[in-house]
Amino acid sequence: MTRKLVMATLVLACAATFARADEKHGLFIGGAAGYGSQELSISTGNFQDNTTAWKGFVGYRLMRFIGFEAAYVDFGNASDTISGTDFSLKTTGETAEVVGTIPLGSFLEIYGKAGYLWWNAKGDDSTNTDTTTGNDPVYGAGAKIIFAKKMGLRLEYEQFDIKDTKKVYLVSAGFEWRF
Repeated sequence: MTRKLVMATLVLACAATFARADEKHGLFIGGAAGYGSQELSISTGNFQDNTTAWKGFVGYRLMRFIGFEAAYVDFGNASDTISGTDFSLKTTGETAEVVGTIPLGSFLEIYGKAGYLWWNAKGDDSTNTDTTTGNDPVYGAGAKIIFAKKMGLRLEYEQFDIKDTKKVYLVSAGFEWRF
């Protein structure tokens, strides 16, 4: 009798583990908003502004620990006055990233991600407008609280290594929906 009880317990425990693992893969979408910062050197001084930035993302989790994510990022309209001249900068981009996740229990996950940003920047002063594009590395980390098995609240930091800039980053809070 004890042997049958132990076997039944093991089978149920394994089944529950596999069912739990199945909930950790699949498609997800979401959005986030937060604090963005852009800092760069231009010929007459240093440009630096903090803006409200946002992003929309879609991804696919292949298994419990690894997935992919693509996002559209709008860094907001940054502006600064340097030597009496008003400058503005509008930067947007798309990212493709690999995401590594470590579940900490049933409701909390931490993750790291790395990939590329394809960006478009439009700079403007009182006399000139300049548009430039490029692609550069992006990396970040965050934490996620999962509730109702299909929804998550995310808090993350992303660093964008855009060439010819000192620092571009985004700290955001967002919502994720899993399918």
